[in-house]
Amino acid sequence: MAAARILVRLDQAILQRAPSVGPHLFFSPLVMDRLTQWREIEQNGPELFDKLGKALKCGSLARRGKAKLPVEPWMADFKAEAQRELRTLQHNFKTTVLPRRRKLTEEKLRDEVEKMVHRPDNPFPVLLEHWTSFKKLPLDLVSKLFYGQIGPARFADTWIARSLGRDAETVRQDLSGIRPTPRPRRRSS
Repeated sequence: MAAARILVRLDQAILQRAPSVGPHLFFSPLVMDRLTQWREIEQNGPELFDKLGKALKCGSLARRGKAKLPVEPWMADFKAEAQRELRTLQHNFKTTVLPRRRKLTEEKLRDEVEKMVHRPDNPFPVLLEHWTSFKKLPLDLVSKLFYGQIGPARFADTWIARSLGRDAETVRQDLSGIRPTPRPRRRSS
């Protein structure tokens, strides 16, 4: 019974995130395994695929500004994690890249940021996981973050808003009413 409940929750998560994550869902081996189960053994598989198609269509319309997606509770967790990583990334940029050069072209800035995010020790797992979405953000927005014209919170709100087809201020207000899941505390050894 527990396994069935887990699969139902997984199905809900897939359908809930499909509009904002879009085709990036298909990069997840777990999602691909579950979709195969929908196709081959799940009794309500056809209905689930129908819902997935509608969710993806809604997300595509939102990206084109023809629909608005709601702010989902999981986005508060994403924002909190992204802010932490963006703050660290912003600091690393200021201490390692800026001392070498005063001002970079927007393309060189993105290259430097990409090098930092894709380090082998994986210090930015959320940014790395969402890199495809990140690199599609306007270069002037990325530049504003790294040159201190906007902070990580505003950047994250704008990033989320773009995926929902909404404005950043409305997303900020909606997210302010959702508490992120508390992070587990690390135990010192």
